[in-house]
Amino acid sequence: MKLTNPDDWKEVFPPANDNTFGPEQDIENDTDKINAKLKMFIGITQSSDWIGFVEEMLHHCPFVRERGRPCTENVKNSIIGRSGYKTFTGYLRNELKVKPATWEAWRKAFLLVENFSYLREIGATSSSINNLNNSVENFPINATKWLNANKEVKSKKSVSDKQEKAQLVNMLENVKNHYFEVAKERNELVQKLSKSKSRNLIYRLSLSEAKKTIKKLNNQVEIYKNNSEIYKKKYYEAIKN
Repeated sequence: MKLTNPDDWKEVFPPANDNTFGPEQDIENDTDKINAKLKMFIGITQSSDWIGFVEEMLHHCPFVRERGRPCTENVKNSIIGRSGYKTFTGYLRNELKVKPATWEAWRKAFLLVENFSYLREIGATSSSINNLNNSVENFPINATKWLNANKEVKSKKSVSDKQEKAQLVNMLENVKNHYFEVAKERNELVQKLSKSKSRNLIYRLSLSEAKKTIKKLNNQVEIYKNNSEIYKKKYYEAIKN
């Protein structure tokens, strides 16, 4: 082939930005760029843009909008498959370093952001959105109602916490009283058994039956001691908050 025309040279030595080598290289570059952009949204934990992350993810993988496992074909033909992963959860964990539970919380909150744009404007976190949504019957339609709803939920929680603390205190007292009753009964039975051993038949208590009873009471004492410690721990944790 005689190369007399400049265009002939282009056929043999294509320019660097030419796609003659096939679309695979472009796809690989696009995959890297998409992954880099997704990672950018969550690169700094303190100021991560979870809304931007979800938007970008749904742009490339609209099939993950709904809860559940996406079909194999969708995964294969998306950024997930092109990145070398067979499942969306695997892609989240290993490529983006995002826990599936975190994605689910972001996804649920984002659906509310789409319906209530003020959430984006006030910089609401995904946890605050989901927590309020789980606490109210009707989600607030504006920022003012959002603030009022949060105050109301917080007030109700404060009352609930006080009631729970009172119940824990009462329960602790009941357990302590029952423990002392059982311990007293056990001690009395031990004394009776001791007298029975010395041939004192005043109580006419069978030695074998007494041993069984003492064993049973010992077990009860341990149970109430353990319960007492558990409730005491819960109580002290509750009054700290």
